[in-house]
Amino acid sequence: MSRLLSLKKLADIVEGVLHAGPGEVSQQSIVGISTDSRHIKPGELFIAVSGEHFDGHDFVINALDQDAAGALVSDEWYMEHGKRMPEHGAVVSVPDVLNALQMLAGWHRMQFDVRVVAVTGSNGKTTTKDMITAILETQHHPLKTPGNLNSQIGTPQVLLSLNASHDLAVLELGMNHAGEISRLAKMVRPSVAVITNVGPAHLENLKTLEGVGRAKGELLDFLSPDGWAVLNADDPYVMAQRGRTKARILTFGTGIGSDIKLENSTSSIAGSTFELNDGSSYHLCIPGEHQVKNAMAAIAVARLLGIADDTVKSVLSALQPSAMRMCYLNLGDIQILNDTYNANPTSTVSALSTLSMTSKRKVAILGDMLELGEISGSAHRKVGQTAAHSCDILITVGEYSKNMTDGAIATGMNISDIFQCEDTSTAAEMAMSLIKTGDVILVKGSRGMKMEIIVEAISAFVKAEGYSACTT
Repeated sequence: MSRLLSLKKLADIVEGVLHAGPGEVSQQSIVGISTDSRHIKPGELFIAVSGEHFDGHDFVINALDQDAAGALVSDEWYMEHGKRMPEHGAVVSVPDVLNALQMLAGWHRMQFDVRVVAVTGSNGKTTTKDMITAILETQHHPLKTPGNLNSQIGTPQVLLSLNASHDLAVLELGMNHAGEISRLAKMVRPSVAVITNVGPAHLENLKTLEGVGRAKGELLDFLSPDGWAVLNADDPYVMAQRGRTKARILTFGTGIGSDIKLENSTSSIAGSTFELNDGSSYHLCIPGEHQVKNAMAAIAVARLLGIADDTVKSVLSALQPSAMRMCYLNLGDIQILNDTYNANPTSTVSALSTLSMTSKRKVAILGDMLELGEISGSAHRKVGQTAAHSCDILITVGEYSKNMTDGAIATGMNISDIFQCEDTSTAAEMAMSLIKTGDVILVKGSRGMKMEIIVEAISAFVKAEGYSACTT
């Protein structure tokens, strides 16, 4: 936070109740916020949010004893523990701590007259956000979402770091349930909203692709009429949301009606070259034909914000992917496509398509795709069917991925080329026993599978076994 707040002002903003001692305590300035009592600094406000595996209220007293300015807690917790607080420090109690954090972040955002670019989508939002940020950084000082800190807790924390040095913000918005994008969009108030695509992610909660589309489309509800929606014209579930906004719309895609239209592209496991309908051409070093669409979304935003095309070309040609997102690792005699950050059916099929572009022996190591609900079995089987035509060796990892094995066998892949493993350590051992000089290896799976363990094991093995050093 760059704007100093008193505890009393904080209580007013979040519509909470300040429980403090003498008046000077209520006027104490907050110098920042923290949700981690282990790293809190004197003068910061401790926010007792709850996650899947923790409850911040368990650490309130510890935070206050480390000279936190105060703590933001739930009314329920205060009713039970409030009598102990005066000896430790001041607290502000609210009905819902997460909602209060978002209210505070929304208030903070409105203290700055900056344009906000908000990016969401089932696939590609982190890469698209990174592309947009890299382009804008050539002429601006934007606030950006670090990594994928795009959750209900992470986004307000990022927004609260907005300060007077920033003239733009590029924020990635994630979700698991309907209504979550709405909460984030209300807070960030976007000037430009980007929806990359709609795919079979989070179907355990959202049930259908139409449901995913409606949830992503919540972002458009908070655009003003003078804002811009940047939409994937090739995705019917995205385009179905366009009526939710009175803002101006700029589309990208391969169809005739696309404002920014892809005319042709050439892709390999090392990157892509593509040309648009205005004759401009671009090069990407990020593997995957699907990355061209992400780049087109970034180009659309760059044009809206007045960035010269030569600058855009230069940035995109030099840009490297974020960690564990289709990273091309050239280990000399062995090459790895590390796409282990996350997986759903659409992104996995795209990764397999990239793998299939090489003429070398292709090894696909695929882990479970989580949160697919009722379609999990059929989705894994379909990926297995795609793998049968995309790789020479298939190693599947996890309980759900057994359906990939079934799909690959049913499609005609030789059973002797398919290996089913229960966990990542077993898969790593299997891979190390199978790989040969010249192999190209794709590793991909959902975040919960921690497939990067396999990449690390193979990389260490290749170096230890004395495969030739990287030459490019």
